[in-house]
Amino acid sequence: MGSLNKRAYCLKERLLGRSTFSILDDLLESQHWDKKKMQERQNANFSEALDVAFKKSPFYKELYEKNGVKREDIKDLSDIKKLPVLTKEMFRDNHERMLVPGFSEEQLCLTRSSGSTGMRLVFRRDNKMSDYALAHQLRGKSWWDIHPGDREIKFWGTAWTFEETLKGKFTAYLKYLKDRSVGVIHLSAFKVKEGDLKKVYKLLKSYRPEFLFGYGNALYMFADYIHRNHGSLGDYSPKAVIYTAEYQSKEKRSLMARSYGAPIVSEFGSVECGIHTYECREGKHHFSDESLFFEVLDNNGENVENGEGCLYLTHLLEKATPIIRYKIGDIVTIKNNGQDKCSCGLNLTVFEDI
Repeated sequence: MGSLNKRAYCLKERLLGRSTFSILDDLLESQHWDKKKMQERQNANFSEALDVAFKKSPFYKELYEKNGVKREDIKDLSDIKKLPVLTKEMFRDNHERMLVPGFSEEQLCLTRSSGSTGMRLVFRRDNKMSDYALAHQLRGKSWWDIHPGDREIKFWGTAWTFEETLKGKFTAYLKYLKDRSVGVIHLSAFKVKEGDLKKVYKLLKSYRPEFLFGYGNALYMFADYIHRNHGSLGDYSPKAVIYTAEYQSKEKRSLMARSYGAPIVSEFGSVECGIHTYECREGKHHFSDESLFFEVLDNNGENVENGEGCLYLTHLLEKATPIIRYKIGDIVTIKNNGQDKCSCGLNLTVFEDI
C-alpha cells in the first residue's frame, strides 16, 4: 500500500504542476553546503528580492523613499538593518499595495494566516512558494525516515464534513479521497472529547500509521487520553509525532513521548513564510536557510547572538508580495548566532528553542 500511496502522491504533484520534488532534491544537497556557499546563495536571492521591492512594489517604493533608503545603499544582507521593519499591522493594512503588478491570477494564490499570533492576515502570494514550503516540510520529515506516501493520521482544522450543501459535500468527499489516496486520514483537531478520542485510539491501533501530524494541543490531548486509559500504545509506535502551530512545553512533550512511544518533533512555520525550522534527531531546530534570512533582535532592535529575542524574517524567494524584515511575532533562543555545527551532520542554522 505504501508504494501505491507514494505513486499517488507523486501523481498529485504532477497534476498540480508543482516542482516540489526537484526543489526537494536541491534542498537535500544544500543542507550540507558550507556556510560561505549558503551565504552567497542568500545574498544573490536577496538582491533579486530587493530589486523587485524597490522597483515594482508600490508599498516598498514609498516606504523606502520615506525612510531615505536607496537601492545602492544595500549591497548585501550585511546592510539589511538599513531597511525599515515590516510589522504585522503594516502587512495587514498594505497587502494590496505590497503586491507587485504584472502577476496573473493563475500565478497567485489567496492566502490567509490563522491569526495565532494575534492578527489574521489575508494576502496574495506567488503560487510557487507553496512548492517550496512543501519541499521544506518533506525534507524535515525525511530526517525522521518519513517519506511521501507513508501512512499518516492528521489532526488539522476540521475534517472534510463542514459544508451542508450538495456542492460542499461533493467537494469535501473529493478532498477526502485525495487524502486517502496518499495515505492520510484527516481528523478534526477540535473533536477532542473523551468519546472522540476513544474512536481515534481504535483507529490508530488498526491503521498503524508511520507518523502522526497536526496541531500541538490536539496531539497532546490525545496523548493524555492514551496515558490515562492505556498507559501507552503497547506493541505499536509511530516513527514520529510531528506537531505544529502551537508551542508544547517540555512537560507536555515528555508525556507525549511516553504515550506514543515515539520522538516528538517540532515543525515551526507560518503561512506568510512557509517552514521556518524543523527539529532534527539531536533536538535542534534547523532553519530554512535556502528560502529565508533571519534576524533575532532585542527590544532595542539590536542583534542577539546569544540568548532570547524576537524573530524577524526576510523571504528570499517571494516576488509577488515581497516580505522583507518582517517582525513575525515569535520569540526564539539562539547560541553563537546559530552557527554552531550540529552533531546530526546538517550545516543549516540552529535555533536552540522557539
